Amino acid sequence: MDTRLPRAWSVSERDYPENSEDQLRFLVGYAILAPSPQNSQPWIFRLKDETVDIVPDPFRILEARDPAGRERAISCGSALFNLRLACRHFGREASFQIHPPGRGL
Repeated sequence: MDTRLPRAWSVSERDYPENSEDQLRFLVGYAILAPSPQNSQPWIFRLKDETVDIVPDPFRILEARDPAGRERAISCGSALFNLRLACRHFGREASFQIHPPGRGL
């Protein structure tokens, strides 16, 4: 599995690739731009085949500011929204599932 992701802020619409796997990686570049508290980007993107998992990054938790993890959950939701919007913009069909916290991926 290739874990290279595009660099934030270097995503350009004209660079949309033709290869399906590269397209998914490209679309994640838009998800990375989602807002988060203090730009903590508290998510991990896992790409495998035609699947993207967005999971909270346990090493980017702001315990003092967000002890319940509410802002982290909202940030991951923002990343998902950006991913969905990018998929729609580029005409890529996608389905999404949200799993309860603690589900091992």
